[in-house]
Amino acid sequence: MFPYFIHISQFFHQIDFGAIKYSGSYDGKVIRNLNNAKLTMAKEGAKGGILLAQPLSEITMLDVFLAVEPGKDLFKIHTDVTFQGQEVDDVKQKVIHHLEGAEIAMQNYLKDIRLTDLFHEERKG
Repeated sequence: MFPYFIHISQFFHQIDFGAIKYSGSYDGKVIRNLNNAKLTMAKEGAKGGILLAQPLSEITMLDVFLAVEPGKDLFKIHTDVTFQGQEVDDVKQKVIHHLEGAEIAMQNYLKDIRLTDLFHEERKG
């Protein structure tokens, strides 16, 4: 049942980051970005935490990605190469064109995946 509430200390400690180095200071940045994107609301106080601003069924993976990494492309394209010349420029343009197409395809794919699709069923609250 909506809304879901989880205390911030539980949220990031329930995620298994495996071998990935994880910075606790990143929590605040992620939460701020999710709040700015209107995906979550922060509740202050002893019983505070994070409250989803929308049901899981209305939030897509694309929404989350764009919220966590606002203003960033899905693919970062590096075109600084030591080689120069028209052929190199032509290849760079083709690579950029194909990666831009792949980014559009990935965005279309991610916008069709709802957070409820990631769980067997929504949590009962």
